[in-house]
Parts: sequence; C-alpha cells; structure tokens
Amino acid sequence: MPFALHRFDAGIRSANEVAASLGLDPGAVYKTLVLQGDTPADVVVLMAPADRDVNLKHVAAALGRKRLQMMRQRDAERVTGMLAGAISAIPLRDRRYTILIAEEALERDTVLVSAGQHGADVELSVHDLLQVTGARAVPV
Repeated sequence: MPFALHRFDAGIRSANEVAASLGLDPGAVYKTLVLQGDTPADVVVLMAPADRDVNLKHVAAALGRKRLQMMRQRDAERVTGMLAGAISAIPLRDRRYTILIAEEALERDTVLVSAGQHGADVELSVHDLLQVTGARAVPV
C-alpha cells in the first residue's frame, strides 16, 4: 500500500501544530482520540481533522450509544500501548476496538495520521486507511 512518511519536530504534540509545521491544511491532518464508552472494555478510537471540534454526542448517537467521553491520557496510553501525541489507529485494528473516522475524510483523496511515534505521520489514501483500520465513517 503506497504511503508517504512525513517527519516533524518530535516535541510537537497536536495535529494542528503538525499541519502548521508541514505547511499543510489542518483539515488534511488527522488527530486520534481515544474515547471511553459505557464499560471499560468499550474503547472507541476516532480519527478527526486537526481543525475540527468533535461533538461526542453526535459520535455516540452514530454508534447507538448513550454517551462517550474522552479517555484520560494515562488510560489511553495504557489501552493503546502508545504515547499520547503519537497514538495511531493503524495498529489497533486487531484489538477489537471500535475504530471511526470523521465522515468528511471521505471527501479527500489522502489524509495524514499518526505513524505511532512522536515526530512522524503517514499520508495515505482514505480508501487504504479505511481498509487497514476497518474504520467506519461517522459525523463528528
């Protein structure tokens, strides 16, 4: 699967800062949010544009859940095995987590997502990202 690796300062922790440092549209750089559902085993991983505020009520409704909340940083790191600021949905497919992507991604050819380490994002086609993660598009 074709992809491009984008390197940036490893001290950068936000997708908006990644977009600025690479001179890219923040709507093309996606952040990864780890959400908690009704039970500790109900983990939801959401990829959303850097410049987008996420409405968790909309996401919960799209999943038929009553509510979702942001997972605390240390809990997100524990369940994903990755550090905050470098969490990637790509290696999480086999963990039985619900993986989602903002539906506006479907309007793009490619997006950048975390490569799973600080200072690196991968750019790949949205089609390939959906295939490799098993993500479902939802309104955010």
